[in-house]
Amino acid sequence: MIIRCLCFLDHFSFRAVCKQWRLASKNCPVQYPLWLMISRNSTATTKWEFGDPSTRRIYTVDVPELCRSSTRLLLSKHGWLLVFSSEPSPSLFFFNPFSRARIDLPWSTDFSGMTHMLKFRYRRTIIYDYMPVFALSAPPTSPHCVVYAATYIDEENFEISFCRHGDSTWTTRRVDKTPGIKFAPIKNAMVHAGIFYWVEKEGRVMAYRETDKGDQYRCFRRAKLALRDDKVYSYMVDSGDGKVSMCVDFPLMGPRQVITLLEDIDDPIEIENLESYDDKYRVNRKRDGYATLGPSWLRLDSFPVGSWCLSSSDSEEDHGPKFCNWHLLKMKRCPRSCGLSGDSVWIEPKWIEPSLAIAWST
Repeated sequence: MIIRCLCFLDHFSFRAVCKQWRLASKNCPVQYPLWLMISRNSTATTKWEFGDPSTRRIYTVDVPELCRSSTRLLLSKHGWLLVFSSEPSPSLFFFNPFSRARIDLPWSTDFSGMTHMLKFRYRRTIIYDYMPVFALSAPPTSPHCVVYAATYIDEENFEISFCRHGDSTWTTRRVDKTPGIKFAPIKNAMVHAGIFYWVEKEGRVMAYRETDKGDQYRCFRRAKLALRDDKVYSYMVDSGDGKVSMCVDFPLMGPRQVITLLEDIDDPIEIENLESYDDKYRVNRKRDGYATLGPSWLRLDSFPVGSWCLSSSDSEEDHGPKFCNWHLLKMKRCPRSCGLSGDSVWIEPKWIEPSLAIAWST
């Protein structure tokens, strides 16, 4: 009972008291609210801030493995970060910033263009349209884990790559021209029930699964009123009826699509179209964002890297800068106190024993 009343950092102190308490902490795992992990303008390229909305605290931590000049965060899920590093040679690895647990993934030359993300880290260019977007099906320690990547080539071609736990190489499928469909740059990706989804720049959603019948794809009809130059937000939500959905939001026009994620690739498609006046599953896009925890239905770790920002005040408390709010990143409208200059992700505060970080390939 005591363990469940402790915050994440107090949980560390509890573990350190004695062997019996450490064992008790393993037998009674507690899931804590997600933290927002960001890097700011600073000469200290390995300093990261962790904002805890539940306690309104910000912690500054030195993470040498995540040097801003040579690494890039690709996703955050299950307490793990997927990281691209350019030094000493291009590589991909999973990393837990709390315990320093690490799992190295096989490298693929299909991802060699990611070195350009480091060169243009501080400004968005068209090069980002051609970068792979990653998603994860399960914790990387699970034997059922699959890492997916979708890469836009041009309007007539894109690639899907995947690497299963135990594989020593990546498998890549190239999808050629499909009648009546022009492909667009990919901005977000997620996995549910073994089905890989990705969201294109203009808001169209597509799905893929490898089955006994071969590769199967589904295309979800895009909102008719959506503008092609609208900035699209996409994220997962818990529908409350046991179902998981994806919300695709078109801010300029107001409408939102709620797509029920499939349990089987052949299931019928269910799409709910919400009008601009309907606040269902609407994310706060105001400058002051959220002061504490967000909506219970919102899966924050389903947003792309760099979607959210953390605002703090100059005055510092015992644990670091004072927490103000967290909000959607808007370069020209963010408060000056943000100073975001690198990556930002929501991460589950979770201690993963380094001994569990087994080799990916057998």
